[in-house]
Amino acid sequence: MPKANLHYPGTNRGYRWYPESLVLPNMPLEGGNVWYVDGDKTTGGAGGSWEDAFSETNFDGNLSSMSSSIAAGDVIYVANRTNAKTDTDPISYTTNLTIDVPQVSIIGVARSRTQGGLPQLKVGTTTTQAIIRVRAPGVTIDNLGING
Repeated sequence: MPKANLHYPGTNRGYRWYPESLVLPNMPLEGGNVWYVDGDKTTGGAGGSWEDAFSETNFDGNLSSMSSSIAAGDVIYVANRTNAKTDTDPISYTTNLTIDVPQVSIIGVARSRTQGGLPQLKVGTTTTQAIIRVRAPGVTIDNLGING
């Protein structure tokens, strides 16, 4: 970073700073549970890790239906769908998601900065309903694309 010493005075004295030491503007600070959604999973797990992530079918309908344990202050990370080399349009989550849990954060985990690099949502089977409905206060939605 050019001229980091102007922005981080500790670097003048030889101190080091690390990215995990910084608080980013879009980083949730509530301290709740962390959940994971991976649309490439064929069957959904309990959502407590990437290995045991919720699947695309879990990520549809009411958020509280994914797990009765999702509560205020929780963070849900959503992985991008994997695209094949020959895909011409990004693969999206097909969902009609209703966020009915207050103060929850839903954050997309991007694989790249190209088209299809971040998780995208498109309308699900209920075409008369919005892709995302927020029915709770204090919700954060970040780094998700809407395809529809």
